[in-house]
Amino acid sequence: MKIRHLLVLSGILTTGLILLILFFASRDMNAVVARLRFVEVADDLNASLLEMRLAEKNYFLFNEDQALQTIITGALQADQTLEQLRPEILRATGPGNVSTLRAYLRDYSRIAAETTASGLRTPAVSVPREASFLAWSSSLSRDLSSSDMLFMARMTVPISSLGTGPS
Repeated sequence: MKIRHLLVLSGILTTGLILLILFFASRDMNAVVARLRFVEVADDLNASLLEMRLAEKNYFLFNEDQALQTIITGALQADQTLEQLRPEILRATGPGNVSTLRAYLRDYSRIAAETTASGLRTPAVSVPREASFLAWSSSLSRDLSSSDMLFMARMTVPISSLGTGPS
């Protein structure tokens, strides 16, 4: 083989190697972007839960009846967000966590609505596993935090395994 043919062959092989590296890098980048999107969604949901807990505190400490409506509205908005972004969240946390969190949000909203309807300063309904709104919302926050931790645990996989498909 002439040197000219060897140079052309090495150029083709180098270009092929560059294209192969570009393919895997873009694939890994898409996985990172999808996970980053989930972190943003989880952060927004956590902020919503904290706002609901603040409204709950205002209800009990300052007797603000409007706070219950804020809780109901916040729970419904968080539930809608979970439903809209369900496919992205499912990839990161699994179906059980999303369903559990949505069930907790529905119960929290239901309890706030029943408390509003009864006009009492304490919930007039039985709260599963917890005795107050504060404990109930704390469990919601803990559930979200545990799903964040589950996600973060999955994020600590070696970079070399990102290109091998879902784990």
